[in-house]
Amino acid sequence: MKVAAGCILYLDNKILLGKRAKEPFKGMWSIVGGKVEEDETIEDCVRREIKEELGLEIENLKFLASVPDGVNQGNLFIGKIKGSLNVNKNEILETKFFTMKEVKKIDMAFNHKELLLENWKK
Repeated sequence: MKVAAGCILYLDNKILLGKRAKEPFKGMWSIVGGKVEEDETIEDCVRREIKEELGLEIENLKFLASVPDGVNQGNLFIGKIKGSLNVNKNEILETKFFTMKEVKKIDMAFNHKELLLENWKK
């Protein structure tokens, strides 16, 4: 099992999700993140992944939980979006801001829907 980190990115009471461009779960919505590289902290990983995949910086980064998702040992953060969105299409097919009501209606990769519902507004 690999160690991964992702971040619930929020702005104006909505969260930003990415539609995955790669397997596993290609074409499904997910929290943006990725695998921790050698000699990298989980916080550094989440900042790097958000920068690489979305071109964004994160403000108010806060650790929420460490939860296995069946594929990875996931580490979940929450943070406020800073900067302009510049999506890496090799990693993410599409991005969209969702309300919690909308999140409840979509299918998501891994166990991300459950994580969002448990951790929204923490």
